[in-house]
Amino acid sequence: MKLFEKVPLPLRRAAIYGLCGGTGVAADYSVFLTALALGQSYQIGNIAGYLSGTVLSFFLHRKFTFNLQDKSWQRFAIFLGVAASGLLMSSGMLWVLVELSNWPVEPSKALTIVVVVLFQFAMNSLITFRTQSAGQGSSGIKGQGQL
Repeated sequence: MKLFEKVPLPLRRAAIYGLCGGTGVAADYSVFLTALALGQSYQIGNIAGYLSGTVLSFFLHRKFTFNLQDKSWQRFAIFLGVAASGLLMSSGMLWVLVELSNWPVEPSKALTIVVVVLFQFAMNSLITFRTQSAGQGSSGIKGQGQL
């Protein structure tokens, strides 16, 4: 769309990352709350939600945020590595907030999502979806006419 061509590339990428990531976050939090409602522990809910949001996010980011179709399995493996780091971060933060600080589970999960999303945005931009192709920057988004 011509409208988006006037928006600087870093802002376009951040906005699209936010939309795609927001969809993954919504899946994560919804599965988390459903697991809690079904009587599962907050850590089991965290893992189930995190995995569902991660898989959805990969496919959305690959297609819409970074516009890359190459090396799908390699990128997915790297994405899962970044996600595993985020899951460890999320689980550790949840444990500290819930068990040591006595925070309620739901807002604790919401806080961990914010921190982990920022971490994963940086890691996925720098590693997972990086490309060195001609006409593209390290973000993987093509210059003109893509958004």
